[in-house]
Amino acid sequence: MGIKDLAHPFPSGKQSMEDGIARYCSAPMPPLREDEGAMRPAHTALLAGAAAALIAPWLVQPAIGWRDGPEFVDTSWGLGIAHPAGFPLYQALAWPFDMLPLGDIALRNHLFNAITSLLAFLLLHQAAATFLHSIHRGGEAIHSWSAAAIALVWLLMPAQMENAIQSEAYPLFACFAFLLLRLLLDHLRSGERHRYLLAAFLAGIGAGDHAMLGAFLFPLILALIPSRRNALPARLATAAAGILAGIAGLTIYLYLPVRSRNDPTIDWGDTERWSNFWHHVTDRKDSALHPSVADLAPWNAGAWLQPLHQIGDNLLGWYGPVAAILMLYGWLEAAITRPRITAVTLSWLLFLLFFFHDWPGGTVLTAPLGVLPFGLAITAWRLVRPWRNGRARAIAILLLLLAPLIHILPQTRSFFAQRSDYAAGEFTRSQLLALPYRSILLTVPDWFPARFLIDVEGLRPDLSVININAIYYPGAIEPLSPERMPRIILPRAAPPARRSASERISRFVTANIDQSPIYVDGDSATFATFGPYLDVDDADLLWNRLQRTTTHNRCSLLYRRTMRTVHHLTRERNALRDPEFAQALQYGYHNRIAMAVTHTPACLEEATSMSRWWLRHIPDPDSRWAPSLDNTLGIAALARGARAQAELLFRRAAASGLPAAIRNLKRLHRSRVQ
Repeated sequence: MGIKDLAHPFPSGKQSMEDGIARYCSAPMPPLREDEGAMRPAHTALLAGAAAALIAPWLVQPAIGWRDGPEFVDTSWGLGIAHPAGFPLYQALAWPFDMLPLGDIALRNHLFNAITSLLAFLLLHQAAATFLHSIHRGGEAIHSWSAAAIALVWLLMPAQMENAIQSEAYPLFACFAFLLLRLLLDHLRSGERHRYLLAAFLAGIGAGDHAMLGAFLFPLILALIPSRRNALPARLATAAAGILAGIAGLTIYLYLPVRSRNDPTIDWGDTERWSNFWHHVTDRKDSALHPSVADLAPWNAGAWLQPLHQIGDNLLGWYGPVAAILMLYGWLEAAITRPRITAVTLSWLLFLLFFFHDWPGGTVLTAPLGVLPFGLAITAWRLVRPWRNGRARAIAILLLLLAPLIHILPQTRSFFAQRSDYAAGEFTRSQLLALPYRSILLTVPDWFPARFLIDVEGLRPDLSVININAIYYPGAIEPLSPERMPRIILPRAAPPARRSASERISRFVTANIDQSPIYVDGDSATFATFGPYLDVDDADLLWNRLQRTTTHNRCSLLYRRTMRTVHHLTRERNALRDPEFAQALQYGYHNRIAMAVTHTPACLEEATSMSRWWLRHIPDPDSRWAPSLDNTLGIAALARGARAQAELLFRRAAASGLPAAIRNLKRLHRSRVQ
């Protein structure tokens, strides 16, 4: 080829030029050299952050919920120690928010989670933009906008919303995961050693929020595979320095023995002793440092298929079938064209998705599942690559990336409309207010709201709330001691095995029953553990938690024993005449009645009895709960086949403007016409 040919690659005129452009557009994506930079417009991140901030008011839950949220509020406010692996970084970072002069302690802590969710949104945007630029050169602006779309889809997912509205460790975990991914991708691009060392150090510190961040050990190792730029000796030196940096970050766990020595209100595990400390930080179920591989033997094909099936369920549940297929195609193409970058990006999340399939989708795996749409962006770019109009290509890519919102937004709307976490605090408050003086409350499920109300709000300090596990399994929750429970007589020796739990609990009850009324908050499974020592008919059973199993003659959602207990509790100083107490009690208990009506006939009978009881005892006939209870009674009547009675109840509730009753009345009329 001569000089003229080099200067004019399309010598035959316009047609040849068009043919050349067509060949270029249909060619495979050119690989990115590792020494090329990635410039992304900063204004895209700012606009994306501003859009996410508009969602912030919807993220903050104003009251405590169920699950671990109240525990995190309690341990951060009192600088205590949470369940394994302790979450020291979460306590240290959330504590300054608890000191803000804004609302109550729970709202301040939830504000910390909302802010970390927004920060994770921005970090996911940066990680996605860096990854997309590493896969395909050029188009920095569209890569940045694509990353913003990916981050927005992630932020609006119901599971992520559930993490953001309450106190949980997973939004902060997502922040560290996305930041580490960005640093490692930058290290692969530039080869700069300080980026790798910073990633190793932050991985150690981030493990102080959740030990699942240990999954980043895989991308940290893969990032050190020798390349032409760095020979093996240089990589080994970087690896040694990275190990030291990671160990330096892990020193955050020294928080546990230091704080345990000061006996905070929640001192889970008594970690001031080395044996307890090691057991606490390596507990498999909660800290995720001991994944069980015994069931994943090569000859056990079913055990290997189960995680794959769960991963598929997660993809379909989060994004829908079409988006899931397009994501997988994009990741396959990335693995072929850029295997090293793809391996670094996918290794940590595949480890978590595979080995923790028993924690289905939900709130635990929001960070790994937030990275999967990177594959959708690659597919979108491939589909529109032949188009000549750059603006049309950009719009098409964004529309395809935002398409999963069609599947996600209805779930998010339903999540906000149906969640009843706000009932946790008031429901538990009603329990504590109704208990006699200096009572002992033994509880298995949902004991954190009670601890929060006693430790943080100072409600009923005369009560002793104990998780039953702490009695027969010292170290599982917190070791009971006379210093922490001065009003309780404790059995001397811990049982050597779980089979002696009933004996230990029996000794505990015998030693304390004369000086303190003992109440048990649990279900039939709780009492099955105790054997003959705590019979259901002899113990003071508070409200039974929702269980979706039933027997032939009893609804485990609503025991008849519950009614007798409520009658007993309301004797104390006409508690129901206190409007605040009555409202709290009704608000917490009505949710359980409403859920019970969807179950077996035994549940319908129990729900009907309880609803009628509440209607008789509501102090104010115009209470806003009366229409709700009428609607509940109508649902139960309709399920029993009593259509006339159901219509009467729906009409009475609809007359008060209750939307649910109006809808039920319309459905009843439509079914009659049909």
